[in-house]
Amino acid sequence: MRRFSIDSNILIYAEGAVDTRRRDIAVSMIFGIGLERMVLPMQAAGETLRWMIRKGGLSKTDASRRVLWWMEMCMPAAVSVEAFRSALKLSAEHEFQIWDAVILAASAEAGVEFLLSEDMQHGFRWSGVTIINPFILTLEQRTVLAAGRIRH
Repeated sequence: MRRFSIDSNILIYAEGAVDTRRRDIAVSMIFGIGLERMVLPMQAAGETLRWMIRKGGLSKTDASRRVLWWMEMCMPAAVSVEAFRSALKLSAEHEFQIWDAVILAASAEAGVEFLLSEDMQHGFRWSGVTIINPFILTLEQRTVLAAGRIRH
């Protein structure tokens, strides 16, 4: 079974932030793929929580409830010391922001094949993980990806 991980921007959009087009795409990707195949890196969960409180206008209690719900529905992926070391190397060698590198390294450690992110380089492949920006894909491409028929 192919696993996917989600960046904070995907979760933020799924929660209804920004615009309806991005919300609809984020929701359709997450639920089309299936929550049972979704990995949630803890760095992405923390970034989502921070956004919900600072920019989303939610109380700490409500934001925490929302993030806990995602953690229960998806497979949480902690950031190990080894993943952080890998992230440092990734950041230095490929000029990733450190926290994006942490999300990618934790995803790789969790055995993920695809990381859904709008912020990272679409098509970039590292340690078996391919970054996919679902917002630049056609509806057909998103459907194929969600069904697990994509080749990389």
